[in-house]
Amino acid sequence: MSFADQRAPPRHCALPFASVECFSDPVRACEAWRELEPAGGAYQTLRFVEAWRAAFGARLAIVVARDASGRAAALLPLRLCRFGPLISAGFVGDRWANYHMGLFRPGLVWSEEDVQALLRAAGRAARVDLFAFFNLPETWEGGVNPLGRLPGRRSANAAFASALTGGHAQWLDAHVSRATQKKLRKKARKLEALGAVAHVRAADPVEAGRFLDALLAHKAALARGRGVADPFAQPRVRDLLRRLIAGEAPAMEMHALLAGGRVAAAFGALAQGKRLSGLVVSYDNAPETAAATPGELLLIEVVRDAMARGLETFDLGVGENRYKNELCEIEEPLRDCAFGVTPLGRLAAPVFLASRAVREWVKRRPGLMRFMRKV
Repeated sequence: MSFADQRAPPRHCALPFASVECFSDPVRACEAWRELEPAGGAYQTLRFVEAWRAAFGARLAIVVARDASGRAAALLPLRLCRFGPLISAGFVGDRWANYHMGLFRPGLVWSEEDVQALLRAAGRAARVDLFAFFNLPETWEGGVNPLGRLPGRRSANAAFASALTGGHAQWLDAHVSRATQKKLRKKARKLEALGAVAHVRAADPVEAGRFLDALLAHKAALARGRGVADPFAQPRVRDLLRRLIAGEAPAMEMHALLAGGRVAAAFGALAQGKRLSGLVVSYDNAPETAAATPGELLLIEVVRDAMARGLETFDLGVGENRYKNELCEIEEPLRDCAFGVTPLGRLAAPVFLASRAVREWVKRRPGLMRFMRKV
């Protein structure tokens, strides 16, 4: 159903939008979504939003802003949370979306005042006190992210990506030294003791399911070895991943590095436009396979496949890691932003930003982070 239809005040006649409507059911915004979807990333597609909503049972508010002619100007796929009397809105996906942002029609210019006016109207329509965003890219595909103009702070972690230009050999030389390439070829030959080594992109749901099962088994074994809880064992997480690979046009494609019939490494990625966004990766940590760094071998082959399909950007999401630093030459800055639209929301905005800072302080201290996870 539609929550409300809010007309922009007359004094804002120069705004990029004239009205705001809010829906609890994403399908009700399908037409506007299809029009604006190419302007966003893989985590803003209708397929991803519907899969995440079904898996996590979240309450959504899909905000659609239209211009005076009725054409969609912006779409914000939001999930709502209640903390006592406070209702906050963030982007769909939470930590399962590496990039959080809205969809904005290309060619429109949004000032900070315009964005704040949009959120005030959206807040009235969805009855929201606070917009609390994290992992907002400062720029996207060469353009400025309008929401990045909101009050906030630079996120402690950036996202990492690579431009897929030139041939694969040229890309590989730019990211991996000749000496390391030689070592990788030697490792691949060792894997051949288990059978022929090949990269495979799943051709159908059955094959994708097999690769996903292997990925989940890898994650479980790794967690047991480290003596920690396996986040991928949660039913909602598994439900999300299975929904993403379901159907004739799945949101997530599955890749595997096979050694004989064995899945030595697995990788799930979402393709949108000219970008391939990595979501999950795993490797078989048995001694005979782990020593060959199959995950790294697989990612190099995924890049080869992406380039052959004409994709132009490959990203490995948020958070620093050795393999990301090696394979990704682009560091994409992210922001945490908070904007209160009611007195209660304005009081909560600095609390949200402070909580993000504390969370990141804890994450930079591995011992404390392990303790907090056990707690």
